[in-house]
Amino acid sequence: PETGVCVGCNVSSDCQDPSHPFCDAGTNTCVQCLTDTECNNGNVCDGIETCSNNVCHAGIVLGCDDGNPCTQDSCQAVGGCTHTDAGEAHGASCESVTDSALCPFPDDSFRLINLQNPTLNASGNLVQNDFLLNATNPGQAYYNVFHSGAPGSAFNLQIDIPWPFITQGDRPIQVHDATGPVGVTMGDGACFAPTAALDGYTITTAAGNLSNSGNPVILRSDYPAQNLGSTTPVYVSGTVPASGLVYVTVHLNYGLKTTTGWQQALDLTTLQGPDTNLDGTLDGLGGGVIYIKGGTPANLNGQDYTFGFSNGSSFTSTVYSFNAFKKNAGVNGLTLNLKGSPRPGVTLQFWGPSGNLLATTISDGDGFYSFPYKHVGKEATYTVKLPDFGRQAAVKLKANGYGLAVFDNVPSVDGTDASTTNWTKTKSLTNTAP
Repeated sequence: PETGVCVGCNVSSDCQDPSHPFCDAGTNTCVQCLTDTECNNGNVCDGIETCSNNVCHAGIVLGCDDGNPCTQDSCQAVGGCTHTDAGEAHGASCESVTDSALCPFPDDSFRLINLQNPTLNASGNLVQNDFLLNATNPGQAYYNVFHSGAPGSAFNLQIDIPWPFITQGDRPIQVHDATGPVGVTMGDGACFAPTAALDGYTITTAAGNLSNSGNPVILRSDYPAQNLGSTTPVYVSGTVPASGLVYVTVHLNYGLKTTTGWQQALDLTTLQGPDTNLDGTLDGLGGGVIYIKGGTPANLNGQDYTFGFSNGSSFTSTVYSFNAFKKNAGVNGLTLNLKGSPRPGVTLQFWGPSGNLLATTISDGDGFYSFPYKHVGKEATYTVKLPDFGRQAAVKLKANGYGLAVFDNVPSVDGTDASTTNWTKTKSLTNTAP
């Protein structure tokens, strides 16, 4: 016998090279394998190895991704794929609140952006401590519900949405069967990627309101009380798809956006109101005065909103808002993208009545900008321009007055989210009684 490929071997013991330990009686040569059995490494995770032409070939790696973010997927050499509950999941079911890109909220929190909105009340007095709750950062949200069950089995889900969230879009509540070709695990910081929406499921809401195309929606009027702590249900039923996972997405927006009459409380962080008729009495939205707490989740002063669903077991997630007060300083406003989220980094110019450029600034991380300016004399028209987008807004200022210009649907730099409609909201106010 010789090492390497041996000529003239009669039995495998004649083959001394570990890489060719078997004797092929037909050719009297030492080879790598004779049958598939010699290639089996005892690990099912890397597939079934085969022998072809006396050479071992690797198997196909076993895919253990079940498309369910509620499970931690792994593979055992002997047992194969295993799927165990991840994080707070139970029975391979779980839920999560995300932003409009289906990515986790930073620190489970979002900002309420409040613009100072000095307004004349019925008595002709200017209410300086009056705010417009104009936007949130991030702008929209999704509630993601994952129910695991045997394929073909019936399910009934109740999904509870907290006030003041309303649905966004014409078909805001959809059913999917996975998070896409590459699953993500709950809590790993990744974003979800729903597969195409499925038909054949029954979706209803408590109030029964429908979009223009007949799909269930949630309006602010659906809530039994117009106050924090109130919830409204969504019901989803049908049979579990072949994937074994029912993935429900509920596209949401903050239902108090663009409401006015809010006051900054004495603690300077809490939003209270609204005082809709500016008579000095906070009259709420039909359910009493509303106090939206300030601060952050870290010091437990943020306002909490608890989402939940039940499928026999109960699941909840809580996110928090905190208030950002933007004070007027002459002329200011917001730059927002298509989804109502702040569009930071936008260049703005402030032009005087005679066509002279007075100042240039860039919107901040909340999409906020301001031009500190004190107008004197008779009322005059100033202009705020977005030179990179060819847009502008006229703002009329009286002596010592305030101006507000909010630019919606500001596209991204590359124009990928450009809108066919450009909206601009302007308002001019004076800080002295007429």
